[in-house]
This record gives sequence, structure tokens and C-alpha cells, in this order.
Amino acid sequence: MTGKSVPSSALLEEFWRAFEAKEAGRSSATSGHLVLAAAEGAATLPSALCRFEGQVRARGAEVFSGSWRPALHRPFGGLLELAERLLARCLIDYADVVARYGAVLVSLLPGWEGVSPLQPFSRYRSGLADYALHGNAHGFNEFFRRREVSQAVSVALVRFILDGAAAIAQETGHPTVLCLERVNLTDRLTARTLRKLGLYARELPVVPILSAAEASLDRLEAGEWTVSTAVAENGDSAADEILGYGAEEGAILAAAVFARPFSLEAWSKLLDAGLRAGLPAAAERLLVEGVLLPLPGELLAFTRPGYRDNLEESLSTAERTTLHCRALQTPESGDPFVAAWHASLGALGPQVAVSSLRALEYAWGSSAYEPALALAEVALCRDSSKQPGQPSLAIE
Repeated sequence: MTGKSVPSSALLEEFWRAFEAKEAGRSSATSGHLVLAAAEGAATLPSALCRFEGQVRARGAEVFSGSWRPALHRPFGGLLELAERLLARCLIDYADVVARYGAVLVSLLPGWEGVSPLQPFSRYRSGLADYALHGNAHGFNEFFRRREVSQAVSVALVRFILDGAAAIAQETGHPTVLCLERVNLTDRLTARTLRKLGLYARELPVVPILSAAEASLDRLEAGEWTVSTAVAENGDSAADEILGYGAEEGAILAAAVFARPFSLEAWSKLLDAGLRAGLPAAAERLLVEGVLLPLPGELLAFTRPGYRDNLEESLSTAERTTLHCRALQTPESGDPFVAAWHASLGALGPQVAVSSLRALEYAWGSSAYEPALALAEVALCRDSSKQPGQPSLAIE
């Protein structure tokens, strides 16, 4: 898949035209922008996006972003990361929107299931998964009934994102921007979901922007998006870099392993005792510089996935392993998909199998079979604790 070659300054102008058209109440002829980063234009894409996001935030609009992370197997990938940030924003001011999609949200984002207004809802369960993982024979009924809820879950997730984004747009008086990066890593179900997102967003005050590597985009419907290929200009740089960590370097780098919105308390649990004193200064600096975004409930998130990714690349393998182990002692572990990811990258042996099977159960419950199979593969490859004759797929 290729698109017209566009330098970063022209990309910025295209983003603004789309934004101002929605601000004027006009519908869009396409689903949004899909920007491809050729190898020589790799710095162009984050530079243009970073400038655009900063400028629309300065105008008073809100931006929600998400990205795909290697080895993090969960339904809808980076779209679910975006949805979680939106959920954190909507819990207080738009509880009615959250409650409207409660069952889907607690199924896909189980770390929030005890929070009002999600307390009354129960997650989707797969009877066949109950049989495979817990020995509940009633699950065979679902096999013969051919239970399949992925499309209903997909539509509900899209409706939650768009309803929440539209409500925020009405509050701010400006369109809400949705940015998704690394969409070339999406699976088939998520590619179909992104198509729904773009189609439904055409009449709403929402501006979707997708970005990806130029290769492996055959799963997306290119004809429905405004497709551009980023071309580098003089002066383009990797705008997501954080320069000059200073005395807070250790504390700043540690935050890169978070996959969910996090609190200062959770952040401190990642740090050695000697680094904790500098944490408030590190957090304040990143908030002032626009690297971190405050969310309701005293939570924080990276403004752009690129900031987090660049920080993570600065960690050594040993540092990364230690931080992923420590992250399991924070609220990150409340999400089984994220817990399985931390256990795997933390090299925690048998715990990887247990965590992956728990995450598999949630993915199966939503009929998200690609991440479920990926989690099953991780569990079966890592599960060396089973005795001969003992079932391989079982949660004790």
C-alpha cells in the first residue's frame, strides 16, 4: 500500500484542514488520515503528529492516542490502549457513556471492573473456555451453538470511543483527535474494527489519524482513508525524544514499562529507594514539558506513545526485566493481558503460563481469537511445571 508523498509541513496542513472542517460541522468524505512512514521519512511522521497534537491541545481540543506494543497480546491492541485512556477521562464527567457499554468495557479492560459506574457489570465468558481451563462441561453447549460475539464487541467498543469523544468535543467546542500508531501490527479483527471507527466517525466531531510502517497494511481498507507517505524535510527530527534526563534519569526511564495509566504511587514501586526522592520532580518536569498527560483519579499517561517507546529503547535488557517484574506489584497487574506481558518480559518462568492462561480466558470470552491463540502459545511454551498426564490448559 502506498499513498501520495507528502512532506511534514504539508502533512501538518492536511491534519489542520481535516480538523477545521470538523470544527465547522462538516462531515468527512473519507474515514480519516492513514499516514505511512517510509524508511527515509521515519522522523517525519512523529514530527508532524507531535506538532499537530501540541497545536490542537493549545487550542483547547483533546487528543487520545494508542499504539501496538510488541509481545503485548490483547484484543484490539493499540485501539484498546486509546479506549482505556478515554475511559479514565470519562469515568467522572460522562458516567452515562461508560455505563452504556459497561459489559464490553469490563470484558476488555478488566482492571476497571470494580470502579463505579462499572460495578454492576460482569464480563463476557466463554463456556468452552470454562471447560478447557476449569473443567466445566457445560461449555460444550456453546461449542455446538457456535457462540461468536466478536462483532458485537467490536461495534460496542467503537461506539464507546466515538460517543465518549463526541461528548468531550461538545464540552471543549473542538473536535476530538484520535491517533493510533503502528497500525501495521493490527490483527484481522482490529482492522475490521478500525474500518467501523472511520466510517462511523465521518459525521461526528472526531478526527481519526492512523500511522504505520509502509509495509504489511493489506488488512486495512486503503480506499476509505486519505493515504499519504511521509517524506522527510530539512529540519525534521524525532520529535518524541526527551533530551537531557538530568538527575531524574532513572525515574523517568522506569515509567516506560507502564502499559496503562499509572499513579505516582505505582511509579514509585518501580524505583530503587535512592531514586524515589527525585520522583516528584521528574513527574513535574514531564508534565510541564507535555510528555505526560494528567488524567482524572490522579493518573498519568504519556502524551504520545513515541515518548514511551524512545524511553524504553534506552533501558538495558537487565533494567527492562527488573522493571517488568516490579510492575506486577502495581495496579498494572489488575489487567490480565498486561500482567501476562509483564510476566513474560520479566522472565518469571511458570508465572508466565498462569498469567497467559488467565489472559487467554478473557480474550476467548470476547471471541478475540488471534490474541487468545498467541497467549495459548506463550502459555504452552513456558509451562514447564505440569506433571506428565496433567492437563496442559488448566488454571488452578
